[in-house]
Amino acid sequence: MRVNLNGRRATQERNRFLRSKRRGTRTACLTFFSTKWYKTLVLMAKGSDSMNTQSGILIRALVIAVAASLAGLGSNVLSEKPLPWVYVPPQEILLEGVRVTLIDEKEARRLFDEPSTIFLDTRKEEDYRKGHVKGALLLPPHEKEERFPSFQPLFSENSRLILYCYGPECDMAEQVGSFLVQLGYKNMMIMTAGFRAWEKAGNPVESKGERD
Repeated sequence: MRVNLNGRRATQERNRFLRSKRRGTRTACLTFFSTKWYKTLVLMAKGSDSMNTQSGILIRALVIAVAASLAGLGSNVLSEKPLPWVYVPPQEILLEGVRVTLIDEKEARRLFDEPSTIFLDTRKEEDYRKGHVKGALLLPPHEKEERFPSFQPLFSENSRLILYCYGPECDMAEQVGSFLVQLGYKNMMIMTAGFRAWEKAGNPVESKGERD
């Protein structure tokens, strides 16, 4: 029996080639999976999944917020005493049981030229001397008892007292207002905008000492 050695060798060579090719393929795959490119692709894929998850959370949160807002608006509309859609500053305050009107610098300027109007500056004396409403009298809260007797002759039953201090955040005018209410004065207003707004509007200002 004759054996075909050439055919056997050819088969062996082909098998060795295929085995080496498979080893090369595995080596190439392992090399690729260990490269920065592959790691970058993995991170990008994970980031994409994370972004999708975050987007879903944000959308759900937005839907909840909108639903809650609509529920709140509906409840406000159906309420017996609904809240105003836009904030409206109070027009008056209650001092010692007396309603005192709150005005801005424009209304105060309109009343400035009326003979019955008297402005009372409730700020600190050093600020008063730097600048104040023209003709205003200085009556700060911590000196009201000492200073008021000298001003009392200037007041009459028809006098309109307009108090002011630094601005909306200041309550010194309210403190002096409560004091005056206790003395029987009820015809008063508070310029809530304060001296800064009065001066900024270009209204009459003076920086000399108090009016005698």
